[in-house]
Amino acid sequence: MLTMPDPNDQTTLREAILRAELQALTEETVAMNKYRDYFEGEQALVYSTAIFEQVFGESFKGFKDNWCEVVVNATNSRVELTGFNFDDDDDFSTAKQIWDILRANDIDEQQKDLHEGILVEGRAFVIVWPDPELGATVDWQPGQLCRVFYDPDRRTRPLWAVKRWATDFGEVHITFYTPEYVYKFVDNGAKDTTNTRSSSSALTEIPGVGFFGNLTERQVEGEPWPLPNPLGRVPVVEFNNTSYRSEIKGTIPQQDALNKTLLDMMVTSEFSAFPQRVVETMASEPAGGWVSSPGEVWAFPPSFDADGKQIMSQFKNFETSDPSVYMRPIEMWLQHMALTSSTPVRYFMQADRGGRGDSPSGDSLLVDDKPLNDKVEEKQTRWGNRWMEVARLVADAAKIESDLVGEAVWRDPRHDYRVAKIAEGQALVDMGVPVEFAVTTIGLQPDELQTVLAMIEEQKAEQAAAEAAQLAAQTQPSAAPTNDT
Repeated sequence: MLTMPDPNDQTTLREAILRAELQALTEETVAMNKYRDYFEGEQALVYSTAIFEQVFGESFKGFKDNWCEVVVNATNSRVELTGFNFDDDDDFSTAKQIWDILRANDIDEQQKDLHEGILVEGRAFVIVWPDPELGATVDWQPGQLCRVFYDPDRRTRPLWAVKRWATDFGEVHITFYTPEYVYKFVDNGAKDTTNTRSSSSALTEIPGVGFFGNLTERQVEGEPWPLPNPLGRVPVVEFNNTSYRSEIKGTIPQQDALNKTLLDMMVTSEFSAFPQRVVETMASEPAGGWVSSPGEVWAFPPSFDADGKQIMSQFKNFETSDPSVYMRPIEMWLQHMALTSSTPVRYFMQADRGGRGDSPSGDSLLVDDKPLNDKVEEKQTRWGNRWMEVARLVADAAKIESDLVGEAVWRDPRHDYRVAKIAEGQALVDMGVPVEFAVTTIGLQPDELQTVLAMIEEQKAEQAAAEAAQLAAQTQPSAAPTNDT
């Protein structure tokens, strides 16, 4: 394990590490930027040819039909951290302390951005640091800005982390995190080599540099340089998708094919959806060209071939093209995208159920959503471990005395299904069906069913006792009035 206990030593080694990490970060950013572009609808028409561009120019340049966003949002909408369960925390006081700090750091908004970044770029980060007012600051970071290096002998233990970003003034700042110190630099060599990202992404400006620039110490008022790390470990937590893979990587070929097919349909609609006539003649084009408008008469005198044989002018019609023929391949590509990403088809198109175009409900909803829910549960397991590490860092930063062992708590991804089943059960009760039977139709697990039935019996007993007490109060004779005079 490489350590740097003395800030005055190993300067050369530290700079070599920074050079390697920044170079690797820049190389990885190329792919991440591509996935972010596709998610935001900035997609090139990869199948357009040189002849197409020559004929149509930039007529269709801005046309994109973005379905990559649907793939990401379908998963992200179901992933929601709601708290923590810690061992030896029966009154949930520690969990509440941690959650209150996260709420003070806008956890609801931050976790959506964080999880979106993991799904789009394949990874994202959270940085935790002590704060005298909040207890700790918890800030999510896009994958393009950070990189963590792990102990080869213990893959879950980070040895150091790097963050690089550009300020609004064009300066490139670099922060190097180690368990002992935090080193802050300004990269003067990269000052003017930044590229601006779309404001709709959570990114502002990402340095477009890969080589080690001219670093100078970045002095922050009231801080020593380097800044001692009171946490004793790297305060950067990396969240990654499976194999650091973007959720839309496998859908990009279908997205490209969709854009091409839709563009073909638009070209067809523009140029061959209506009847067009053509004339075959040897006559020269008249002055001003062939003009087709009311009152115009074209006269085509007979023409003769080389043998003196007369050639008569002929009028023909081009057959029209039906743009609707493209709907079948478009639907095919959307279905392929749904299968590739484990996203229900109804997220891409309305399902034709009896001609109503309605959405599934009840058990059909459970079957329809199973691939997506299974994927969401895998994300929750993977990311839950990282959120536990964030909770431990928050506890250390806020000096909360507790050995945090437990698990992250998530909203049930089958929430929609459960709501639909409960609605079905309520409808049965409204029809007069016994509550006990209606409960069995909800599809609860045996232990859950027993718990609900016991709660129903307890509720009935409490209601009966309350009614008996009310009846007794009504039938009890009032005390006779007293005469004190």
